[in-house]
Amino acid sequence: MKTLAFLLLLLFTNCSWVINEEEPPVEFVTEILEVKVSPNPVKLGEMVTFTCIVKDSTNANLEFIWFLSGYQNSIRTRDNHITIEARVLGKNSDTLLITSDSLGSKTNVTANFEYSVVE
Repeated sequence: MKTLAFLLLLLFTNCSWVINEEEPPVEFVTEILEVKVSPNPVKLGEMVTFTCIVKDSTNANLEFIWFLSGYQNSIRTRDNHITIEARVLGKNSDTLLITSDSLGSKTNVTANFEYSVVE
């Protein structure tokens, strides 16, 4: 009797739970939640750490591009944090760009953040 009930269940549900239908591709969504600065304020010439808190849907190929006050060129990392020397006195407004290349589509997300450098 149980076997008959099971066969009827398969027949009436068209085996949809058994057949593996093609699932839609995973959409990679990257969102910068916050850029933490430690310490803040920081003394001129001392080390400061920037940490990006990022929400991402399974994308492991993120590149972090840091545009930092007192540095002529951007600094690229695969890590979500960087420690540098504070070089510019006053209130600094910097930018972080996260880029990823997943399945042939390029995604860019930016965030601006501020910190203070004191004597």
